[in-house]
Amino acid sequence: MLVPDVHEDPRTSPMQDLIAHEMFRAYAVFALPSARGSLGALSLYWDEPHVVSSEEITVARLFAERAGAVLHNARLYSKQLKHRLR
Repeated sequence: MLVPDVHEDPRTSPMQDLIAHEMFRAYAVFALPSARGSLGALSLYWDEPHVVSSEEITVARLFAERAGAVLHNARLYSKQLKHRLR
C-alpha cells in the first residue's frame, strides 16, 4: 500500500486520529512474505507528502522479502530448539 499524502487519500479517513497523533504525511506498507504466508509488515513513514519512487519500492520489497525469510528461519530454528530440549 502506498499513500503519498494521508490528507488526500480517502483510505486513511478511519485512521485520522492516529495519523494526527503520529504526525506523518505519507507512508508505504510492504508484506513480510514467507513460505507459510505473510509474517507481518514493513511500514515506512515520511513527515511530508512523498511519492514513493520505483527504486524505493524495489528496495523496500527486497528488504521485506529478506526480513520475511529471516523471520521464517528464526521460527523454524526456535521450533527445532524447543523440540530438542524436550
